[in-house]
Amino acid sequence: MNHLSRLVQVFCIVLITVSFAYGLGVYGSVLRHHIDFEPGYTDESTYTISNREGYTSNYNIRPQVRYGADLSPYITITPERIEDIPDGGHASFKVRIELPESLDVPGESLTWVKVEIEPTQPGALAAYPSIALSYYVFVLYPYKYIEWTFSAPNMNVNETKDFTISFQNLGEPTIDEAYADYTFINKETNQTIRQLRTNIETSIESRQERAIRAAFDSKGLAPGEYRVIADFHWDGNKSTTQSDFRIGTKNVKITNFTKLFEIDSINKFDINIESGWNTPINDIYAEITIRDLETQAERRKFKSLNTELRAWESKILDAYFDTKGLEKKEYKAEILLKYEGTTTYTEGIIRVDEDINAVTVDEIPGQVTFKSVFRSLGAAVASIEMIHILILLLIIFLIINMFLVLSMFKNRKKKEPQEKIDPAVIEHVRELKKKYNDSYIKEKMIKKGWSEDKVEKVLRQAKK
Repeated sequence: MNHLSRLVQVFCIVLITVSFAYGLGVYGSVLRHHIDFEPGYTDESTYTISNREGYTSNYNIRPQVRYGADLSPYITITPERIEDIPDGGHASFKVRIELPESLDVPGESLTWVKVEIEPTQPGALAAYPSIALSYYVFVLYPYKYIEWTFSAPNMNVNETKDFTISFQNLGEPTIDEAYADYTFINKETNQTIRQLRTNIETSIESRQERAIRAAFDSKGLAPGEYRVIADFHWDGNKSTTQSDFRIGTKNVKITNFTKLFEIDSINKFDINIESGWNTPINDIYAEITIRDLETQAERRKFKSLNTELRAWESKILDAYFDTKGLEKKEYKAEILLKYEGTTTYTEGIIRVDEDINAVTVDEIPGQVTFKSVFRSLGAAVASIEMIHILILLLIIFLIINMFLVLSMFKNRKKKEPQEKIDPAVIEHVRELKKKYNDSYIKEKMIKKGWSEDKVEKVLRQAKK
C-alpha cells in the first residue's frame, strides 16, 4: 500500500474541508468510512447540508473515484440534487453502500461522495466550495501479503531497549512464521557491532496484527550515531529496511556563543547548547567569566538564566553582559555550563567595541532595579479590573476608619479624669474584709447609696 498517496489523499480532503467550511457544512455521524470488505456488506448514513454562503444555493451530490476499485456502482445517493436552500437553511440526503460478492482489486480503494455547490453563473471563472465524504474499502490480497513498520529508538549508554517490528497480515492465506534479524552498525566507523534475532511469531491469520522484538543493550558502547538494518522474514519472503538511532550520554555541548559586544551597554550573550542525552535535563545554567587577555585579571563575572533541555534538544541559553566601564578591546570569555551535577567548559576570544550591531537591552531581565519595580507595580495595577480596584479602596477605607476609631477611643480613655476615692474609705473596707466577704460588703455599700461601679473600684483598691 502506498502510504504517501494515502497521506496526499487525506491532505486533499482536509484542504477541501478547511478551505471552504465557512460557506458549506456537511454533518453526519461518520464522514470517513473504513470498511474491511465482506461480500454483501451494506451501510446507510444520513447527512445534513448547511448553507452558509449568504445566498440561496443548489447542490449536486455525486461519487468520485480517487484510487483502487471503482465503488460508484455500489453507492446510491438520495437525492443526488438539492435545490433552493436559503442562506442559513438545511437539507438532508442519504448515502447507501452495497458491496458485491467480490471485488477484483485487492488492497485499499477510495471513492469520494462530493457535495458541490452548483455555479450560479455558468462559464464564469470562480471557486465554488465542495466537501467530500470518504469511503475506504480494503480487500485482502489473494496471496501472502504483510505490511510492516520499524523504527529504532534513541537510548542512553548502559540502557536496554526493545527494537520492535509491528506487522499485519493483509493476505487471505495464514502466515506460518515471521521473525527478523537485526544488524547494528557504528556509523562513524561503519563496523558491525552486534547482531540479534527477534522472537518468532507463528500462525498469523488474515487481518491479525503482531509484533516481534529483540532487546538491545548499549552497555560498553560509546555515545554516538548508530544504524540498524532490519531483515524481516515471513514464509520464505524477505524485506529489508534500516533506521538510524543515537546512543547518548549526559552531556550538554556548547556549540557556539556571542563574540561581539557593544561598549557601555547591556548586551545579550547567547550561548548555543545541545543535549546529548535521551532524557530531559533540568536546571541548566552557565557561569561566565570575562578576563583581560594580557593580565588574566577578572573583569566581569555573571550567570545566565536557567533553562532545561528535552532529549537531544538544541536551544539558546540567555545571558546578559554589561560592558560599562570596559575598554574597547579583546577579552577572554570562560563559560562553565552546569547541569545536574555535571559541567561543560569552553573558552574563546570576544571583542568589546562600538557600532558593531550587537543586541542590547535597557536592563538585565529578572534583575531588581527601581525601574523594574515601578514597571512591575504599573503592570500589576493595570492588570487589575475596576471592580477589584473599588473593592481594594473600600477595604483600605474601612481599615483607616477602624484605626481612627481605636485612636479616638484610646485618647478618650486617657483624657477621662480618674475619680479619686477617700483613702479612709479604702482603709475601712480593708478592715471589713477581715470579717466579711466582698458580696456582703458590696451589698451594704450599695444600700448606703454607693454605685456598683464605684464599689467595685473600692474593693479592687482595698485588695492592694
